[in-house]
Amino acid sequence: MALKNECVYLDIWEFQSSERVKIKISRMLYPKEETDFFNSQIYLKNLESEKEHTIENVKRIKIKTDNEKFYVNSLVTGFNGVQFRTKGFSILRKHLPHLIESLQNLCDGGSDSFVNNIINESYLPNSKKIISNNLESNNSSGKKLSAAGQKIVDTLKNGPTTNIELTTSKPKTDDEIFADWKSSLSKEHQKEIEGLIKSGWTKEEAKIAFEAKYQ
Repeated sequence: MALKNECVYLDIWEFQSSERVKIKISRMLYPKEETDFFNSQIYLKNLESEKEHTIENVKRIKIKTDNEKFYVNSLVTGFNGVQFRTKGFSILRKHLPHLIESLQNLCDGGSDSFVNNIINESYLPNSKKIISNNLESNNSSGKKLSAAGQKIVDTLKNGPTTNIELTTSKPKTDDEIFADWKSSLSKEHQKEIEGLIKSGWTKEEAKIAFEAKYQ
């Protein structure tokens, strides 16, 4: 019987990121492709000379290995005890070094200066001193601010212009942001969110689980 080329997800790593959520990394296996590769290796070994096989086999294995896929997503335990997986993303083995490098850079705070400048510009309009002190670190990162962001920085350094209107309104709290989000849902979905929270989920966990389920 011919094998279907349906993907099999083999869990190879997990991390408990919160009480109800595990981050999962799985190897994506395609049985038909694995079988075809194995059979082709046997065929080519008999067809090629020993020298050719020694050289070409290394190349074939490298190509196959580089293009192996991994899948990253989360396993969530629902308030009723039922587990479900969120949507995730796949990545080729040859691209993993780039992802690892990016994550390590985030861990080391490589983008903190850039992000802090954006926060200061967008949400802390009275923090002129903080922004001014951070401008050089932002420029040294080689990253450019958006046109709107640059206008705000220029305004705070040189004084207001007719094109920019700064607001001193207090930023919304996390609870207020969550309330706004929940109020945008249907009554049925609001009840579902309330059920998650009553069962012990945090608001953030309930929102993540809901969006993973319906989006």
